[in-house]
Amino acid sequence: MYKKGYQQEMQLKKFVNVLSVASISAATIVAPAYADISDVKLNGQQVGDKTVQLVIENVGYIVKAYEIKLKIKGDVELSNVTFPTNVTGHYIYDKDKDKNEVTLYVTSKESLLDSNDNLVIGSFTFKGNTGETFNIKPENNSLKIVTTGNVEKKIPTLSVSGGDEFVIKDTNYCG
Repeated sequence: MYKKGYQQEMQLKKFVNVLSVASISAATIVAPAYADISDVKLNGQQVGDKTVQLVIENVGYIVKAYEIKLKIKGDVELSNVTFPTNVTGHYIYDKDKDKNEVTLYVTSKESLLDSNDNLVIGSFTFKGNTGETFNIKPENNSLKIVTTGNVEKKIPTLSVSGGDEFVIKDTNYCG
């Protein structure tokens, strides 16, 4: 009836078609949701008399490492950064007192996102006089993330949500 070569060719075409459909389906299901870069926000909330917690929202990628530079505006000084304890990683920060900036470098073998898919940066404690106001803003082009597969992404701008201005409430309290 059919030649052996023709049967093999038909089986190969059928296999390739099934494989193509399966690959496309798997890519659709497995591919992570990617956020519109304009939706990425730095959210700051005052959580103590001298402490502000920072979270990057709507990242849209599985983050395994990041670098961010933050500008501190106001007559305050950064005294400590407490990184999240829910993820094992390497956390360091570099403080430039003259420019009142801090650059954070974080790496991990696992995702750094929390259960809400946000990137918790940490808690920042400041020194300053009671009543002193200040804010924390990301520098332009300062957020770099590394995603699964060691793909580096640069987020050019971050909008800021949460507190626009923070206040040193009590210099006698250590919180």
